[in-house]
Amino acid sequence: MIFDGIPLRFYFSKNGVEEVKVDGEKTAFDSRIIDDKLEVKLYVNSSVSNVELKFNTPVQSKFKIGILETKHNKDRIVPWTTFIEDYIGIKSEVLTNDLHGEEKLKTNNYSLLIAPNVCELSEGILSRMHALIEGGCGVIITNSFPKTDYFILDTEEKLSGDFYLNIMQDHMAIKPYSIKDLIPFQGELTIIKSEKKQVIATIVEGKRIKKEGKITKILRGFLPNYVPKRGYHVEKSSEERVAILSQNIGKGKFVYFTFDPIYTLALDTSQDKGYQGLAKNFNLISIIVSSFIWASSFLVMKGLYKYDKTPFVYSVDVESSVSYYDYLQRKCSFCIEKGCKDEDTKMEHSLNKSAQYLEEFGFIGSFHIDAGGIYDESDENALKKVGKKHDIAFHQGPSGSHKLWAENILNDEWIEKDLTNGRKKIEKILGYKIRGMRYPAMMRNSKTHDILGQNDLLYDSSSLAWYPYGTIPIRMFSNKGFKPLGLWEIPLFEVINVVKNKPKSFRSKLKVRYEISKILEYIKKCHLNNGMICLLDHDMSIGSNLDHMHGKWHFNKDGFEHMMKLITKSNIFRKFWITKSSEFIEWYSTARKINIEADLPIINVVRIKLSLRGSY
Repeated sequence: MIFDGIPLRFYFSKNGVEEVKVDGEKTAFDSRIIDDKLEVKLYVNSSVSNVELKFNTPVQSKFKIGILETKHNKDRIVPWTTFIEDYIGIKSEVLTNDLHGEEKLKTNNYSLLIAPNVCELSEGILSRMHALIEGGCGVIITNSFPKTDYFILDTEEKLSGDFYLNIMQDHMAIKPYSIKDLIPFQGELTIIKSEKKQVIATIVEGKRIKKEGKITKILRGFLPNYVPKRGYHVEKSSEERVAILSQNIGKGKFVYFTFDPIYTLALDTSQDKGYQGLAKNFNLISIIVSSFIWASSFLVMKGLYKYDKTPFVYSVDVESSVSYYDYLQRKCSFCIEKGCKDEDTKMEHSLNKSAQYLEEFGFIGSFHIDAGGIYDESDENALKKVGKKHDIAFHQGPSGSHKLWAENILNDEWIEKDLTNGRKKIEKILGYKIRGMRYPAMMRNSKTHDILGQNDLLYDSSSLAWYPYGTIPIRMFSNKGFKPLGLWEIPLFEVINVVKNKPKSFRSKLKVRYEISKILEYIKKCHLNNGMICLLDHDMSIGSNLDHMHGKWHFNKDGFEHMMKLITKSNIFRKFWITKSSEFIEWYSTARKINIEADLPIINVVRIKLSLRGSY
């Protein structure tokens, strides 16, 4: 399958571009100045093999990325090389801390060098690094590094825990975030001393963060479109330490992280800290890519999303037929209203109803199905009908209840059997493959994602997005072998507090409007900060009749429609890619496989070769 709209970006200094050719044909491109760099942007499809840029002056830069390896950081090399291949597209070279590595640095020029957690380096390596950076090479340093005359980094001690990065400067290396933004971080960091003018972000302990007050909440309630400039802020008394600093040395630049962002992300996905903790560090992805752009003398890379539009997925967990419907009695066993209809909460009704509501606003649903709730032919027909236009994904197997899943959460054999049997049942009905899953109640153990990866699923969406919502889908790493998987994690934001309970008092109506305001803030922040939008709903609300009340569920149609109208009438709505999870993940995973090789056949021409690498 050929995928279109894949963004290619080029960042370089001074040179102007005369023309761009794609597979030999001249093509249109956009360009703009960002800081001291010229950005050139164009879109290609996955079948393109050659892109050529002709400049109006000679090109001096090289296009290689090198990573320094020592005995202290061997476990960090695979996460770094994988990240660079996924988000930049270049296959980086690993340089060892010996004569072989020193020789490579002497004979090859690099546009970017990365030194992750390097405690010691040979004099030859350090000397060559200094020469390269003075000549215009960029350097990214993380965590530990030997003290030199060039890199004065006085290490004091190490800390680990939950923190926030407090952005201190509007700097290209930490885009899209700006001054006073707070980025959540969990992991280990090194405390250093540095001149304040070099610091672009500090570390603040989580307990020192104050969240929005009552006045802000009231304003949100009355004005759902109101988004406070700073939803969170740092207490004045809090102690701040260096998180990220930048420096110019000669013609080159370096960025220093007091933590290792890539290793931390890989560790998070490998250990899977649950629905609240897994995606906490996902906001770092944009910062890492921006630091590459700022530091390197020349960078060719892939963009994130199709035609640079923000992906928007509306997902629905279809579980009412398992949780509430009694098939033997042919009715909802939890219904507490006289107006209830017998077919309420049965899949044939709740699935069709959910799809209908979304279609009214031009949305495509991604429905996560409980296979145990497919009781008869009418349920199968509903699945086939909805599956032709919308996305069908997996939620739970024939075992049924979330309670049973929770009881067997540590039993990997049971989970794999439930997953396999459920997928086979649904795929047999649909006639095509399911591409993703959401865990029942988002419950899993630290190894469950390995089972998903082994079963050819492309995504899981069982983790909460964290403010400021620059949460980009990331590749999961195996818990067993710390290896990259073909599985991606898509963070989400719940709409349950808007749609679940029909408000009866003025105060409860105000609370619903406040929740709508938070959803609108999430959507706007995702768009601004390179995040993907993924809303989570349930068929117990959006799939039920208006008079139907079961347990605590009573669909708030007014709240749902008000939310959807505000979303669709937003001035940024046209910039969204309204899609389904499977369509998105097939495009996204293919774009991450694109490999970029750049060379300089003529002094003023850069030739780019594109290819697709294999799956992990």
